[in-house]
Amino acid sequence: MTATGAMAQEATQFGDKLGFMPVSNTNRPLIGGTGDVQATLDGSTLTITGEYSGLRGDATTLSIHSAPPGQAGPEIASIDIAGGTEGEFSGTLELDSEQLELLQSDNLYVVVRTSRNDNGELRAWLMSQAGE
Repeated sequence: MTATGAMAQEATQFGDKLGFMPVSNTNRPLIGGTGDVQATLDGSTLTITGEYSGLRGDATTLSIHSAPPGQAGPEIASIDIAGGTEGEFSGTLELDSEQLELLQSDNLYVVVRTSRNDNGELRAWLMSQAGE
């Protein structure tokens, strides 16, 4: 595929429901809430948007990590969130070729970090929405 062909492709959609995932019984009281995350890939530009509610602490950051579904992995980027226990977020990232491959193989996820839980209250993998 030529570079021109790649640029002519339609944007690809990714996303899932945000949910809480306790790491241990110690942090279980510090987490809660729900939400949604959507991401649109246009070339190498990833635009992430979403909403959240019911958090136990004020949202501070949306961090993007790499790992297979159900596993924890390293942070590769972050987006500041305005705060509050409910709200919306949005941001744009330029992905390199390795990060593009991770995204396209459903190996990137987001974490909503809060003032009460810096490890994150909500998370979701950016799953391909192709064919939906």
